[in-house]
Amino acid sequence: MVFDRHDVGYEPKQHWITHADADKLMAAVKRPHRRAIVAFVLATGAELAGVVRARREDITGRMVHVRGTKNDHRDRWVPVVTPWQRKLLAVV
Repeated sequence: MVFDRHDVGYEPKQHWITHADADKLMAAVKRPHRRAIVAFVLATGAELAGVVRARREDITGRMVHVRGTKNDHRDRWVPVVTPWQRKLLAVV
């Protein structure tokens, strides 16, 4: 197998979802259970493993337990500090 040469000057782009992007995404997801998944990811930054392991009792008033397993930093408590996070977690 022959691989093409890679451009050594490549730099990955840094992009994050804005609130407007997130609102559009939430509006586009029609099925309630999928909206809940998207809302949980947006509010907490959870990866798939954290979503799969999530429990209702993990969401408290001010914190959300994200049950990640990839490394020691994936199992964590995420603070709920913005009205935007509270709005998303209400969907969950």
